[in-house]
Amino acid sequence: MSEEKVQVPTEEAVQQIADNLDVINECLIKLGERVKAIEDYVQQLSPADKIFYKPKGSEEYLNLQDNFNEIYKRLGALEKDGV
Repeated sequence: MSEEKVQVPTEEAVQQIADNLDVINECLIKLGERVKAIEDYVQQLSPADKIFYKPKGSEEYLNLQDNFNEIYKRLGALEKDGV
């Protein structure tokens, strides 16, 4: 039977691995902080800023506020013309 030799890592190798794991841990903490900041920013956005609609005859998409403005402008024009 052949015996397999097990290599025991040196104290220097163990310390290098520990240092590397510390650096990886710091990177993960920083990434977590950045993701949290992005999530907070996205939650602060108004849903009206995220909803777009392209009205018939329009060449561009309008957000919800601009779309309501366009609707009321057209309604005002219809009321003015007496339709």
